Amino acid sequence: MDPTDYQTYDWKDWSKLRPRDGDPFIRAVRFRLRVPEVITLTGYERLPSAAVAFSRRNIYRRDRFTCQYCGHRGCVPWETPVRGGDDDRHSTPRSPRNRPRRQPGTEELTIDHVLPRAQGGESRWDNCVLV
Repeated sequence: MDPTDYQTYDWKDWSKLRPRDGDPFIRAVRFRLRVPEVITLTGYERLPSAAVAFSRRNIYRRDRFTCQYCGHRGCVPWETPVRGGDDDRHSTPRSPRNRPRRQPGTEELTIDHVLPRAQGGESRWDNCVLV
């Protein structure tokens, strides 16, 4: 793009333009090429993939480490859950004052298929939840 008149050129047309006095240029074997100040991208050869990969880790992130049946939030994998309390994963355990309660984490939460794979369900974003 020429910043003086905002006209766009393709490579063939730009290579025919000669640099004005004082303009920076690139010296080629047979000619001098004006250095473009503004380059516009008019098309993409390949777009990068915008899809998020279907993985166990991304399902935990999508569901925010939360059981989709009872709503208890699980422990983030890099946090250590407090030991003690009930082992029933869908109950609300009691804990001492000012201490985090033990909640389902990556050790307790599993991935469940809404439509079971035995009945034709697939491992896809819309068929898998944390329980």
